[in-house]
Amino acid sequence: MRAIAVALFLLVALAASVGCRGGNDDNVPTNTPAAAASRTAPRTAGASPGAIASASPSGRPGEFVRRLKHGGRDRGYILHVPAIYSAARPMPLVFALHGGGGEAKGIAPLSGLSRLGDREGFIVVYPEGVEGSWNDGREDPDVPAQRLKVDDVGFITAIIDDVSGDYAVDPRRVYAMGISNGGFMSHRLGCELSGRIAAIGPIVATLPEALDCRPGRAVPVVMFVGDADPLVPYEGGHVQLGLGRERSSVILSAQATAHFWATNNGCNRAAVAFSSLPDNDKSDGVRIRREAYSGCRAGADVLLYVMEGGGHVWPGGPQYSPQIVIGRATHDIDASEIAWAFFKEHPLP
Repeated sequence: MRAIAVALFLLVALAASVGCRGGNDDNVPTNTPAAAASRTAPRTAGASPGAIASASPSGRPGEFVRRLKHGGRDRGYILHVPAIYSAARPMPLVFALHGGGGEAKGIAPLSGLSRLGDREGFIVVYPEGVEGSWNDGREDPDVPAQRLKVDDVGFITAIIDDVSGDYAVDPRRVYAMGISNGGFMSHRLGCELSGRIAAIGPIVATLPEALDCRPGRAVPVVMFVGDADPLVPYEGGHVQLGLGRERSSVILSAQATAHFWATNNGCNRAAVAFSSLPDNDKSDGVRIRREAYSGCRAGADVLLYVMEGGGHVWPGGPQYSPQIVIGRATHDIDASEIAWAFFKEHPLP
């Protein structure tokens, strides 16, 4: 039994409990010389992650690491601009926020958003959290950005302004999504930056109980949760760390979170449409239930996708860590595709 317990501990330590602990939650190597270089300089379009560009990325398509000063800190983000970009045609901007302990460069392969942006014609921003974390409003002293009271809402605002200064960005079509700690942060952006963020797409993250959420308008929301998530409980409560450990902060249940946004948006909570989606991957042991709130003010829809039997994963993404740590992944749906289709229909009013 002791050997099993040690093995479980090592698995949890390796995975670093996405969105809940330090470490590399996106399961992408981060300690190579090329990775270190890529954190401080831009990359040329089509180049490998370790190839460093010598020219300013201003106004050009490609993928770049950009830096700015905010809140007394040197902050960074990866900018992905499709090859079809034209200054004559403003593009939407989508933020993709990594989970706790993750890095900006890890969320791109997990989400597939760069490829999707190339195909659909939108710019993607992958911001870098402070010490791999976001101040998402949970007020958890064990999360670095929360302990340090980092102004991440201000940081995201500064990125919007920074990118818009060099590229033609449609100000009515700026969106935010993310996984776990990044998903909680997406909720906070919907609460506190609704004048700039048109819609949000949190993944395996619900509303923090401590967050005083008072959006300035009806905010369209598309959420993805797993009812067998071993880290962020579907029924709410304390975020789990594995092996019986839990965080001090408390989160709302998936249903309570959906109800909050539905109430905020003036939806008819008595007329929720439930539907079971096709089981496209019968081997993963997961089914998808969709809950759609209707009659929402200003067309600000609220959609909840529940991975029945699914875990702490990006739907459509890889099984980036063992099932015993994060639960089951699913390919029945693609969260990035669904979120983008939702975003397209919901610009700022």
